Amino acid sequence: MRKIIIVVLLTGFLAAAGFAQDFNNPQIMEKLGLTQEQVTELTRIYEEAQKIIREAQLDIDIERAQLKKLLFQSNVDLRQVERRLKSILDLEYKLRLAEITREVKARKVIGDKAWARLTQMIRTRKEAFARERKQPEPGPNQTQDSKSKR
Repeated sequence: MRKIIIVVLLTGFLAAAGFAQDFNNPQIMEKLGLTQEQVTELTRIYEEAQKIIREAQLDIDIERAQLKKLLFQSNVDLRQVERRLKSILDLEYKLRLAEITREVKARKVIGDKAWARLTQMIRTRKEAFARERKQPEPGPNQTQDSKSKR
């Protein structure tokens, strides 16, 4: 049971990271062979989840700032710290649940095969982006063109 939960969570987090950026990309939707109805339903699912995710993230930021303020005081009230920390954890749970729910709903809409292709596309794009970020910046005697010829 634990393994299943871990796999579901990892899949959800992996997909969530790339899904947000690739979701509205018409080329990807075309490659997946999605119908207009599927794209419309995915848009609805995404927007519904994004509202929850944005609100939770803003609330988390506020709670973290308030927790830092509490911890900065000379007399730290541990009960207040505990309340803030619990609030942060509850909000993080809400955020993660919204991400996972979005992925599960999206997978139901597009089917397992398209979902597998989508996650593979996302993984490939993330790997390419990571490789691009690892390339060193051109030095003072090196132009952008000489960097790309390596």
